[in-house]
Amino acid sequence: MKSTEVRFFYESVLGRRISDVQWWRVKKSFTQQGLALTTENLKWVGEFKKVLPHANLSHGILAAYTNTQKLIGSKELIQGEFLTELFNQQGVRIHPSTISRWFRPLGGFRKSKFYPADKLQPIILAALIYKAKLSSKQITRELAEKSK
Repeated sequence: MKSTEVRFFYESVLGRRISDVQWWRVKKSFTQQGLALTTENLKWVGEFKKVLPHANLSHGILAAYTNTQKLIGSKELIQGEFLTELFNQQGVRIHPSTISRWFRPLGGFRKSKFYPADKLQPIILAALIYKAKLSSKQITRELAEKSK
């Protein structure tokens, strides 16, 4: 596919046009992490950006996506309680208001509710990226303290 065709596909997944700078950042994050600009990859990134439009794609999205695929496996429905246990096992500590905001497009979060796995993929991905971001901030803080 040509670059313009790939961009139009990504914009169709998002449901809106994006600026040249935004497209450049998407392409840059893909190449930095060794991810190909395929329609499948652009589709899940587009779905992810629909749920979390302000998420930064450069915070280890490839590793987080691979982990997400492993965690979900072949499940079709996932219960909210299983999801919270999954986050705890992965060491992801998320404030309840953040979870509520992430689940707003799915009608809110309930531990007893079952969610389609394909709709949870961007949320699990966001949680893993959130964890990576927090751990990088903690490492930076520790290095700053040691240098004093």
